[in-house]
Amino acid sequence: MAGKITVAGAALTAGNLEYLAADLQQARSQPRSVGTIQPDGSYEMQTAGFGGVPPGKYKVVIYAPAEPSEITLPRSLQESNNPAETKWLINKKYANPGTTDLVVDVVESPPSNAFDLNVSK
Repeated sequence: MAGKITVAGAALTAGNLEYLAADLQQARSQPRSVGTIQPDGSYEMQTAGFGGVPPGKYKVVIYAPAEPSEITLPRSLQESNNPAETKWLINKKYANPGTTDLVVDVVESPPSNAFDLNVSK
């Protein structure tokens, strides 16, 4: 499954993202669903090394710091992934499972742009 991320209509050119089960307790026990944002804003998700994400409702966490050397997802939800000194390409609320307002519903046959996301700076 794939999508595209834009900021005010322009492609988000770098970063990583993770789909977390909307129920954070469930998210801790599921394999991670992650993707890398390409220079054109596109991304493809993988879960446990396989393409795609199991059906369900997910919060979307986007980790897009301005400094390319900092573009890695935290190893666990317990780690702080919002350090105050980090400069972000997008609003930092998207980097934290507790503050992101992005939610996707993964279904068997989604429309072609179902996983396209528009975020704020």
